[in-house]
Parts: sequence; structure tokens; C-alpha cells
Amino acid sequence: MDRFLRFYCGMRGFTLVETLIMITVVGITTALVIPEVGHVSSDYQADRAADAIAGAFRFAESEAVRTGSPVGVQVKPAHAMVQADNGNWLRVFDSGGATIEHPVNHRPYQTDFDSWTGGVTVVSFTSDSTGTVTFSALGDPAPAGGANCVVRAGDAQRTIFVRSGAGRVEVQ
Repeated sequence: MDRFLRFYCGMRGFTLVETLIMITVVGITTALVIPEVGHVSSDYQADRAADAIAGAFRFAESEAVRTGSPVGVQVKPAHAMVQADNGNWLRVFDSGGATIEHPVNHRPYQTDFDSWTGGVTVVSFTSDSTGTVTFSALGDPAPAGGANCVVRAGDAQRTIFVRSGAGRVEVQ
């Protein structure tokens, strides 16, 4: 018992100066790391939005081939004003213009990027004058020149291409 008391009585804690130095080091490290976390978040949000748009194009293409009738994707950039609508959304529609049901959640296949956290913006969509890409029953996209869509989240930007001919969808 005497040996035990001697061991613990000789121990002491941190001084105030040591504690303040440690808090300063942790604060400086945190200040250096937080901007990097924000950048990773922007990249993640841009990747997520680009994947959602590319997925809509791929789904429309496969649905057109499966059903044997045209299926389209309409994208409205954030600056597009369509009847009291600020844009920044997409939808997948059938040959009659009705929005198609999403195969997973069984809701209309449409995405409103304004409702996403992280400030995702559809910057531009280049296709034809209607702002759509329509896939034929063979999976060929119209307009014949293909289309591209640019999305941005923070300082991260991604471009989605629908290539003419085979209708291949790429994200860069």
C-alpha cells in the first residue's frame, strides 16, 4: 500500500501553460482543415448532381428502348424562367409529355436541385430550343448533335455529355 501511494502521490497534472498551448495547436489545426472539408463537400455535391442527371439520361434511353417509344429528359437551368418557375430542375417524360414514374421510389421522375443542400445549380443545358433530349426507340438521342449540361456546387463544376449516335452519357 505504501508503494502504491508513493507512486500516485508523485504524479501531477498539466499546467495551465501546457493546456493553453494544446488548445492553440488544436485551434490552428482545425482552422487549416475546415476549408478542405468544405471543398470536399462541394466536390461531393457536384458529383451527386452530375450522377443524378446522367442517371436520368441513361434511364430515359433504356426506357425508350424497353417500351419502343420515345422518352425524353427536360432540364431547366437555374436562370431559365418558365411561367413563375426559376428552373434548376429536370424531369423524365414519355411521348405524351407526361412525367414518367421513377423505377425505385415510384414517384414522378423529377429532381428539383433547389431542394438539395449544398447549393447545387444547373448552370447550363445545351440541346435544342425546347431544352430536352429525346431518345428514340433505338436509343438514339435527338437533337442529333447530342447535348451537354453543366452543374455547379460551390467551386466544383461537372459537365454531363450525351453523345450523338450511340447516346453514350459521360460525366467530366
